[in-house]
Amino acid sequence: MNWQKIAVTFLFLMMALGGIGGVVLTGYTILLRS
Repeated sequence: MNWQKIAVTFLFLMMALGGIGGVVLTGYTILLRS
């Protein structure tokens, strides 16, 4: 197993989840304020 490949994949996965969470949080905030 290539640890670099695992680390990069994990990093991208965390960034993707964080991005989705940020978009959802922003959407809920806009809905609650409008």
